[in-house]
Amino acid sequence: MQLWVVHEGDDLIACLVISIHTYTAKTTVAIEIAAGRDLDRWVERVEQLLMDFKTLVGADTIECSCRPGLAHRLMRRGWRRKAITMELK
Repeated sequence: MQLWVVHEGDDLIACLVISIHTYTAKTTVAIEIAAGRDLDRWVERVEQLLMDFKTLVGADTIECSCRPGLAHRLMRRGWRRKAITMELK
């Protein structure tokens, strides 16, 4: 796993933990967790870095699991819904 930190000067605005999953049919860069503020300040930059990293490691896709609000915003950026996570308390 790798920790990626997004900052502007001394101002920490986001962090991500990513890993590489190798399956029989494909390799995926997985965003294990992401946290931050002001998504619009950093999402485009991080997406480009993730795409570059995907190419560098020879992965086929980038995947993340997220809450519905972020999923909605990512879909507007070209991401697609792959699965739904359910919870029972």
